[in-house]
Amino acid sequence: MTGMGVADDGDKRGSLPPRESWHHILRRPMMYSNAFFSAVGLVLAISWIFARGRDSPSYVVASFSFVSLFVMFGFGAWVAYKTRIEADLNGLHIITIVRKKDIPLD
Repeated sequence: MTGMGVADDGDKRGSLPPRESWHHILRRPMMYSNAFFSAVGLVLAISWIFARGRDSPSYVVASFSFVSLFVMFGFGAWVAYKTRIEADLNGLHIITIVRKKDIPLD
């Protein structure tokens, strides 16, 4: 069966590319929007500190809120960037921020 992508010795794994990677379909928009809102949170925190000064009673609450926006959306951007599924000749590899799970080919 020539032209079907099967190796001559009958090994069907030879038809696969060396490594393929798949991401969530909304990965790029999620990553960019999270990075944008993270930067907005950081800019708001810095501008609040310089505009109001440290004598304002709402200094701590507002600064904490804006910095937590920065951290939360930054973490979301990092998760969207790291999460993926890869396939190679050894099997499937599910990669998240917490762990990497390998599912071997039988």
